[in-house]
Amino acid sequence: MAISPARQALIEMDAAYPETASRQLARMAYKRYPALWPNETACLTMIRAMRGAQGNRQRHLKKLENPEPKIVIPEARKVWKFDRHFDIPGPATVLVMSDIHIPFHDVAAVEAAVAYGKAQGVTHVLLLGDALDCHTPSFWETDPRERDFPEEIETAIAFFKWLRSEFPKAKIILKDGNHEERYERFMIQKAPELLSVKAFQFSEVFELAKHGIEHVTERRKIRIGKLLAIHGHEVRFSSAVNPARGLWLKMKVSAIAGHLHRSSTHSERDGHGHTHFTYGLGCLCDLEPKYAPMNEWTHGFATVRVEKDGAWHCDNKKIIDGKVY
Repeated sequence: MAISPARQALIEMDAAYPETASRQLARMAYKRYPALWPNETACLTMIRAMRGAQGNRQRHLKKLENPEPKIVIPEARKVWKFDRHFDIPGPATVLVMSDIHIPFHDVAAVEAAVAYGKAQGVTHVLLLGDALDCHTPSFWETDPRERDFPEEIETAIAFFKWLRSEFPKAKIILKDGNHEERYERFMIQKAPELLSVKAFQFSEVFELAKHGIEHVTERRKIRIGKLLAIHGHEVRFSSAVNPARGLWLKMKVSAIAGHLHRSSTHSERDGHGHTHFTYGLGCLCDLEPKYAPMNEWTHGFATVRVEKDGAWHCDNKKIIDGKVY
């Protein structure tokens, strides 16, 4: 189809003045070629019709050449550098000890728990928080006469050396409790410049690698098969009446926790008919510390047998006068 003289004129003018507004271009075209349109409005109508299709095509080609950046959701901050859970798979037999509070540990209670674990042939030893007291770097008011952190470190290292000698082939795991967290909190507040210095890191100071102890930090949950293990300060469960029931009300899964220094057990069925068990661990520290001589604490520990499929059986033990019950 032949192009009309009027359209041909506008195509040439549009090519010559591509940035000129349509109304201005119509004024220029009508002034130059008045015989091609009855009036300026007719010229403007033709320009708009022509530029509409042509302009859309040009804009489309421009987008293909220079596509607009896609608006996307911003990247999330990476909080966890590893899996949020630390797994102890079956088959395994695990000795679980919590709240030893070295150097304020009870020697007879610790020896009773370790002897029982050895008799059970445990493959893993799990120190489920507050193995160390970290008394000196505490932000709580403490007796300055007892502030001797080098002695605390030496006692802890000697304890780890002894524990490894008792379990030469077992896998030993230390999970941070609120007392271990005192160390890093102290460093953040008092010596932040040393935080990234390897020699001042917790695992180096207490020689964990030297004694083959794996360190679980940043409040990672531990799964002993299908049984969840925490220290307890992560969820702040109630100690009223029955700590194990308080743990159930917070977690709603089978779980074991230290922190409250009281042996307790709770069971409950859910709506699907599945029975869940929760356990509060006794401690292995001095039962009459200076800061809390009157309390309801009990000595205790647990052993957990785990099958290959994750099924587990827990014996939550009490220690009375150095004997296991």
